[in-house]
Amino acid sequence: MLGLCYPCLGRYEDALGCLEKYGTLRPNDREGYKNLASTYLVLNQPAKAEEACKNWIQAVAGDTSSLFYAYRMLGDSYLAQGRRAEAEICGSAR
Repeated sequence: MLGLCYPCLGRYEDALGCLEKYGTLRPNDREGYKNLASTYLVLNQPAKAEEACKNWIQAVAGDTSSLFYAYRMLGDSYLAQGRRAEAEICGSAR
């Protein structure tokens, strides 16, 4: 999947296009949301990362390990938006 290869080459914009397309084709894929959220954060688009994280949380409901990482990245998106109190709830305020 190119959406996973492009970031290794520093081509985050290209990765984003692939990951967004992948999300429309496989809307319940937890890995897709994770990769999309992290790419949005790298591209300084924390509001979009927040949305991807919330979708990721819904996709992994019941999987404690995955929920931990999803909430952590959600907190990172809050922190990037200056929403420290919400980030602290998610365990991301540093």
